[in-house]
Amino acid sequence: VPRIVEFCCDIIEESGLTDGVYRLSGQSSHIVTLKRQFQGGKVPDKAQNNNTDVHAVASLLKLYFRSLPEPLLTFDLYQDFIQAAKFSPRYQVSSLRKLVARLPKTHQNTLVYLMKHLQKLSTYHDVTGMTSRNLAIVWAPNLLRPNNQDCLRDCGLQALLVEALIVYFEEIFESDAENTCVTKKNFTKEVSIDQAVARAESFKPGPPE
Repeated sequence: VPRIVEFCCDIIEESGLTDGVYRLSGQSSHIVTLKRQFQGGKVPDKAQNNNTDVHAVASLLKLYFRSLPEPLLTFDLYQDFIQAAKFSPRYQVSSLRKLVARLPKTHQNTLVYLMKHLQKLSTYHDVTGMTSRNLAIVWAPNLLRPNNQDCLRDCGLQALLVEALIVYFEEIFESDAENTCVTKKNFTKEVSIDQAVARAESFKPGPPE
């Protein structure tokens, strides 16, 4: 697992349980400072960064994944992941378990670490306002994208996929049994995927004049 991922997740879990974490942007100057430290091969001292702008740490983590030349959920498996987002929970969990196993080992390890972090964070939604659905909406564009096509076309399904990875974390990543009994869990409903699509569409640039 990359050190930047461990650092950011630790800081957020230790001192980042605040309203809008991962949704609100941090100060750009703080983000740049932290980014330069990692680019220089230095891991910032967590003890000295406990009072750092938590939103800057969260923004840095999303930026790290968004900047990867190959997304965490790889290009070659993109269509398979999108298809899995359409399945019922029983088949979805089984399909996602198999798809995760097809990822490169380094991607698997990082995905498990990140999803465990997001699943844990979702349990504090009363404090942060960030339910599993809210987290999925802000994280999906950073974790998977199609190669050479409109990234907004599937944004609703991308969010559904990431929400499933969070909600069914134990069944997908920690269960060894192929026939694990999967029951439909309560996905949060206060922000619909249709609303997520509408939000994404609102950011689509208009035609050139």
